[in-house]
Amino acid sequence: MAVFRREGYFPPDYREAEVRAIMAAVYRQRSIAVVGPAGMGKSNLVRYAAAHPDVHRSQLRERAAQTAFVHVDCTGLFERHELDLLHEAAVQIQRAGLAPAAGPFPAELRAARYALREQVLAVPAERTLALLLDNVDETARQVSPTFFDYLCSLRNARPLRNVVYLFVTRRPLGPLRELQELFDDPVVVGPLGERDAHAMLEREAGRLGRAFAAAEAERLITCTGGHPGFLKNAGELAAGGRLDARQPDDAWIQEMLAAERIRLLGEELWADLAPEEQALLQGLEARPAGESHPAAGWLLRCGILRAVEGQLRPFCPLLAALVRSRPRPDSPIRIAAVPPNRACLSAPAGERTVPLSPRLYALLAALARVPGQAVPVDELIAQVYGDEADGVTDAALAQLAKRLRAALDPPGQQLTGDPAYRSLETVWGIGYRLTVRQTQCRSNRPG
Repeated sequence: MAVFRREGYFPPDYREAEVRAIMAAVYRQRSIAVVGPAGMGKSNLVRYAAAHPDVHRSQLRERAAQTAFVHVDCTGLFERHELDLLHEAAVQIQRAGLAPAAGPFPAELRAARYALREQVLAVPAERTLALLLDNVDETARQVSPTFFDYLCSLRNARPLRNVVYLFVTRRPLGPLRELQELFDDPVVVGPLGERDAHAMLEREAGRLGRAFAAAEAERLITCTGGHPGFLKNAGELAAGGRLDARQPDDAWIQEMLAAERIRLLGEELWADLAPEEQALLQGLEARPAGESHPAAGWLLRCGILRAVEGQLRPFCPLLAALVRSRPRPDSPIRIAAVPPNRACLSAPAGERTVPLSPRLYALLAALARVPGQAVPVDELIAQVYGDEADGVTDAALAQLAKRLRAALDPPGQQLTGDPAYRSLETVWGIGYRLTVRQTQCRSNRPG
C-alpha cells in the first residue's frame, strides 16, 4: 500500500498509543475497529499506520515484509452497498499486486462473494492480508445479514487464516456475528494531544505558507480542543486574517462558527450523537452532571466530554458554542403537515406556510406522526414511497431529506431568529426526526 502524501509527513510518534494498538492487533493477526466522531482524523490515522514503512519496521518487525494492507474507502463507492464494497476490495487487491487480474466482476451478490473469495485465496499463502474498510458506517447498515459471517469465512478459507480486518467507523458497529470473536477491543480516536496538535499546526503552516506564533498556536488549540477538523479549518481562518489576535477568544469562536466548513463539520459531529447524548450536552449549563450520567459513557470515551472536578464539560469552547447554537428540544416552534401538500410552521413570532411536493409532504407527514422520535430509514421509505419502495436506496431518502430541510429551514430560521435552526436531524444509525418536540400532523387519513 503506497504512502499517502499527507500521511508521509507525519512524525514517527504520531498518535503513538493509537498506532501501537492498531499494529499490535495486526501483528497478532487479530482484527480491530477504529472508532471516533466526525473530523477526529480516523482515516489519517489508519492510512498512516497502514502505509508508512517506519511504522511497519518498528511495530510489525519481522512480519512487516509479509503483511499487505489493502485500503477500501467506502465514501468512494458508487452505491454504498455490499456489491460495490466487494468489487472495490477485489480491485484494490489486484492493484496492490497481490492477485492476478480477473475477468469482469459479477453483478450478482452471490457470484461477487465467490469472486472476491478467489481473489483472497490467490494472495500468496505466507502473506497476511490486512483489509482496511474505511468510512464503512453507512455500507455496514446496508449489507445482508450474513455479510460478517462471509468475512469470517474468507479468513478461515486461507491456509494460515492470515486475514485481518480493520473497520473505521464513527460509532461502534453492532453485533458482527461470527466475525466478532476475531476482534480486539476497539481503538477510540478523540482529539489530538498537545504534542500532536502543535505538530499538526506546523504542517499546516507549511501548507498555508504562513507560520503561527507560539501564542496564536496555543489559542487555536485551546479554542478547538485539538479536534483535527476544527483545528485545520481554524488555522486556515487565522492564515487568511479572519482571526484578529487583538480580539478575545469569544470573538474568535464566533468567527469560527460563521465559517461554513466549521459549521458543517459541527453538524456532522452533532449527527453522530444519539438523542440522549445530544440532550445531555444541551442541558449541561442548566443541569450539571457527573461521570455517572447514563448518557455520558461514549461521550467521555471519545473525548467529546471531559470530567473537570467531577463535573462534565465539553472538551473545548468551540464545541460548547456549537451546542448553544443548536435549537432546543423544547423550542416553541411547531411543524404541521397540512393537506394538501403543505407545511405549516408556527411560533410566537408568527406562522409560515410552505408548499411541498407530494413526496416531500409524505416525508414530513411520516416524521410528524411521531413527535420528537427518530423514524428508521426503512420505515420512512415504506411510508413515503408506498408500492414503489422496492429498490429505493438510503441515499435517495437522504436526498429527499435534504430537500425537505431546504424548504423548511429558512422559514424556521426567520420564526426563531436563530440562523442555526435546522428543521430535520439525522439520527446516526437510525434515521431522521424533526428537531422540535411539539410537532403536529393533520391529514385526511384515518387515525
